[in-house]
Amino acid sequence: MTRMTTQKTTWKSTVFILLLVSIFIQGCVGKNRYMAELSKNESLANQLEKQTKEQARLQQEKAEIKKRLEAISRQAGLREKEQADLINAQADQIALLESRQEALAQEQKKLEQEKKALAQRLNSASQKTASLKTMLVDAEKIAEQKIRDAQESLKAREALIGSLKKEIDAGNIKISQMNDRLSVQIVSKILFPSGSDQVTGEGKSVLKKVSQSLKDIVQNKIRVEGHTDNVPIGPGLADKFPSNWELSTARATQVVRYLSQENVNPENLLAVGMAEYAPVASNDSPDGRQKNRRIEIVLTPK
Repeated sequence: MTRMTTQKTTWKSTVFILLLVSIFIQGCVGKNRYMAELSKNESLANQLEKQTKEQARLQQEKAEIKKRLEAISRQAGLREKEQADLINAQADQIALLESRQEALAQEQKKLEQEKKALAQRLNSASQKTASLKTMLVDAEKIAEQKIRDAQESLKAREALIGSLKKEIDAGNIKISQMNDRLSVQIVSKILFPSGSDQVTGEGKSVLKKVSQSLKDIVQNKIRVEGHTDNVPIGPGLADKFPSNWELSTARATQVVRYLSQENVNPENLLAVGMAEYAPVASNDSPDGRQKNRRIEIVLTPK
């Protein structure tokens, strides 16, 4: 009994001890959990505070970034305006340069046209100069030729005057000169019988003297003209000389033939019948008609 009581008491004690241990353990576990929760809460509070501070910092940084962005935006706006102004200024400068370039192009075009016109004028002046030089050379040649012609004509005139002095003094031959034209007028009565184209002996003597003065003629043509008065050809001669044309031409031809026989160059000789249409005097008097009946030997430049 006592043993059972002792065992019961021991069990109870054990149970009590176990209960106490259990309570103690439970108390210890609750305290530790509390402490852990408290520590965790403090950690969370610290983290929250840190996050709050970080959020505030971030918010401030965001605000600063926003301010910088706004400043950058304002600066960008200013840059855009400056850039636009610069572009406009450059556009104006380009327009001015293009305008000046166009003006220079027009000026260059004008200068090219003036240059072309000047070249044409120079070419024309050169051609005119060349033409003038040619004309000058030709004029000099003509002048030289005229001098030679005049010298030859003067020489022939002096020779004729010297060889025909007797006939000139008698009034049967007249020598005259006007500019470059030398004329020797010989009245027909000393060359031909009345109404005839055959040269008389006296006429041949006169023509021989004339030929001596003309045989060296080179620069001049020798034109032999037959002239008559205005008296018509009589019936007795009408078959041979229908009019004064035929008579004047036949006499001029006979003189040319005789001169050529006396070594006057036939290439320089020319026979022309003038009839009564180039009188030197009036046909109203015998003296005038006698003067009109003539052979005229004319020297003219070729």
